[in-house]
Amino acid sequence: MILVEDAVRHDHSSMAGVALPIFDHDHFETTLERCFHQELIASASPTTLQINIGAVCNLACRHCHVESSPARTAENENMTQETAQLVVDWVAKQSWLKIVDITGGSPEMNPHFPWMVEHFSAMGLQVIDRCNPTIIGWTNPKNGQVFDWVKSFLAKHRVQVVASMPCYEATNVNKQRGRGAFDASIQGLRALCDVGYGSDPDLILNLVFNPVGPQLPPEQSELQEEYRKQLHQ
Repeated sequence: MILVEDAVRHDHSSMAGVALPIFDHDHFETTLERCFHQELIASASPTTLQINIGAVCNLACRHCHVESSPARTAENENMTQETAQLVVDWVAKQSWLKIVDITGGSPEMNPHFPWMVEHFSAMGLQVIDRCNPTIIGWTNPKNGQVFDWVKSFLAKHRVQVVASMPCYEATNVNKQRGRGAFDASIQGLRALCDVGYGSDPDLILNLVFNPVGPQLPPEQSELQEEYRKQLHQ
């Protein structure tokens, strides 16, 4: 991508004659081989289990790698009570586990999410919720289900929240997540703050950035500073 941009930038007259892809084939092959011909080393003591409990979500984001959406409600796309019970029973037997990381979809839209969190918490495990903050307080227009319970439930069980907030600018968030998503995300984050997230050291809230377009994100320290400044304003 950089090479293509450089070629166009320095010689606009030859734009039509640029052949794609442009890269140094030998260098690419050497780099690729170096990446994949390394010894894979497994952790001697894993501590975290991540569980995807469904594809249903109140949003249909363009960048979603699992293509979650409000339409993904089929039973074979979302964890059933039977499977949830099997998972909980298996986790109870794993002495190495310290953290259970629950993702989706919007995990909270799976009706078995609260039950699983309660059981994992009772086992003394740290629970992480990969949360889309627009779900907090959202009302499902199809069935009238209200999600105003989410903020208090997460705080009660000391769930660590990893919230998807793809940018600190409304334009970028709405472009990725749909019109109104930025304001809804801010409302969700405010609701989490109201129950102690951000002030209680036991209630951890992390935000996840997603770049718009084919580029890598800036340095985390730069992003953190910019998020703090922009969201404070």
